[in-house]
Amino acid sequence: MADQEFAGFLYNNAGTAISGATVHLYSRNDTATSVANTTTNSSGYWTISHGTQGQFDVEITSGTSVRRIKYDTSVQYTALEVADFRIRNPGNTYKYDIVPAAISADRQLNLPAITGTDTLAVLGLAQTFSANQTFTGTITVGVDDTGKDVKFFGATSGQYLLWDESADELVLTGDTKLSFHDAAGGENIIASADGHLEVNAGTTLDITAPTVDLNSSTEFNIDTAIYDLNATGAVTIDAAGLTTITGTNNAVGAIYLRANGGTSETLKIHSDQGTSVTEGAESVTILSDAGGVGIRSTANLANAINLTVDGGTTSSMTLFNDQGTGATEGSASIQLLSDVGGINLKSGLNAANAILLTADGGTSETIVLHADQGSGADSIKLLSDAGGITLEASSVILGDLVFINDTANGSMTYGLTITHSGSESNEYLTLKGTDVAHGITGQTETDTVMRVKRVGGADGGVTFDGFGKSSYAIRLRGMATADNTAKSTSASAPIELFGYKKEGSDIGDPGTNANLVTIRKGGDVRFIFDAEGSAHADVEWVAYDSYDDVALMKDFQAILTDSKCEARYQLEAMEDAGIVGQDSLHWEGDKLRAMVNFSRLAMIHHGAIGQVSDRLQAYEIELQALRQANDELRTLMAGRD
Repeated sequence: MADQEFAGFLYNNAGTAISGATVHLYSRNDTATSVANTTTNSSGYWTISHGTQGQFDVEITSGTSVRRIKYDTSVQYTALEVADFRIRNPGNTYKYDIVPAAISADRQLNLPAITGTDTLAVLGLAQTFSANQTFTGTITVGVDDTGKDVKFFGATSGQYLLWDESADELVLTGDTKLSFHDAAGGENIIASADGHLEVNAGTTLDITAPTVDLNSSTEFNIDTAIYDLNATGAVTIDAAGLTTITGTNNAVGAIYLRANGGTSETLKIHSDQGTSVTEGAESVTILSDAGGVGIRSTANLANAINLTVDGGTTSSMTLFNDQGTGATEGSASIQLLSDVGGINLKSGLNAANAILLTADGGTSETIVLHADQGSGADSIKLLSDAGGITLEASSVILGDLVFINDTANGSMTYGLTITHSGSESNEYLTLKGTDVAHGITGQTETDTVMRVKRVGGADGGVTFDGFGKSSYAIRLRGMATADNTAKSTSASAPIELFGYKKEGSDIGDPGTNANLVTIRKGGDVRFIFDAEGSAHADVEWVAYDSYDDVALMKDFQAILTDSKCEARYQLEAMEDAGIVGQDSLHWEGDKLRAMVNFSRLAMIHHGAIGQVSDRLQAYEIELQALRQANDELRTLMAGRD
């Protein structure tokens, strides 16, 4: 970066040079700090060379006279003549030195009339012209044997015409077209890709010669909407390698093989020696990369289309889609479709897996039997005339409604409906355990743990039966998230039993004294709970004649309250009497509890009341005798007086 040069002369009014005057250089509009200084010499000349780029003011002091040359000074001249013309760039970092060439006479440089901001072009440096240019003379680039590259850019990135002087080539980069007749017309030559050159004609491309040689070392393709191969003799396509016929017309019949000679004609695709059955390399392959493959016959005959494998007992026929992943209705990778009639899969093999549908793709695979529009109860029907139907899976998911021996249930939106016909009263629903063998085979199979069946023929009702090989068979458990401690007619509990009676076409409360719940021993009722809230028990009466019933009740209370009083009857006596269950006395927290037989306890209460009544009656008789004796004694004493 060159130093900035400042210089000048200082004279007095008489034109005499002033020597020793002080000259300071200040940053623009600064008067406090001098960045450089000097003095005038005997000729009044001063000069300052400053290495730091910037904008500066010059101050000259001679005695009491001070003059300042400001950077911000603007001047206007009719004419200005300079030897060197310097222009500083806006960043104050560099300068332009405009130096004229040596001329032998006066010359005039005319500036063109412009309508906006523009840039002057210069010689010797690369130039970019952004506006339209017109050259009326000859344009010559380089000289013979020493050329220059010339580029013509298009509107798309990477598209341009290049004269490459080093390669002596005219290059159209990318897929830039060389068009004929008119711009953007159909007649052009284009390289649509690296190694791919196309010759395009809008309507007709004529190649006329006695002999036309088209040489292709790898492949020869003819892509056309219509291709007519007309020959007065036979047409033979013979190739040592692959023979490919390709039609790129996006229409029906893009490639059409047709025989039109008479009723005995045939159209045959024949592999004479190929033995391969490998996928993608079969001896005869019909392949469509993007669309479908259709085999169609308009003959109204049985076996109008016949696919036959006739090679031997180990031959097989496979419908195989190698890459198709579609499973959507109408776009599945393999579809069997009949627009009007049905589709039958039939096998004459009398063996297991005569017809086998297998999905073997992975853990997310499914097999779906789907009736898209059928609204009948049997829109999908699995039918076995003689044998059964087995659904075997780790899980079976059924839809909203499932019916067994029925087709409708107006009271159900989601669920299972099982209907027994006529008077059938055997099992509706059965749950089994493979490790269970309870042996109650007079009622059900030995591995049945629960069954649901009708109570009695046309009377309806349902029976829930549990079967166990230990001392329990049914456990009814209710699991709630909150307690209800109310002791009222609106109380609730984890387990609730409801009893209703038909009222019109609906239900209502049972009548007066109606039984709500019964508990049976086999066929005999032992307990009844009725609509009035009364409990009834069919019990044997036990008279505790050998016990002091009153003392027995007091000692019972003392034992259960852990009183420290002396008891006549101990726990063993309570268990022997059947009031307290054997070994049932236990602590829960700080409370002593036991399993109490309230029927026996009520009998003891009754016996205690009877014993108290007998004692009171004996006391009354004894008291009556004492009163009578007292009366007689009074009478005797009164007679003595």
